[in-house]
Amino acid sequence: MPNIGYGTKKADRFKARKTGKYTFVLRNVNDLECVKNQGDLYDVYLGRSLNVRTRKEIIAKAAEMGLRVLNKSARMKTEEAE
Repeated sequence: MPNIGYGTKKADRFKARKTGKYTFVLRNVNDLECVKNQGDLYDVYLGRSLNVRTRKEIIAKAAEMGLRVLNKSARMKTEEAE
């Protein structure tokens, strides 16, 4: 049997420990509309299946809306000219 008293409060259960904000995964550009005016409550992650062009588009729009993208440099490698 687990001991009582070691859980997280319901209000803080899904928040990040460092920032105190909820996280939201963006899988397309239209998902930005869900967190439009909630920059003080949400940080966003870019989904894994996004291509580079869509990632750049989402990062630009998120910056305009004042949202913080946690993994903005993920999968953004470009081919270097030889």
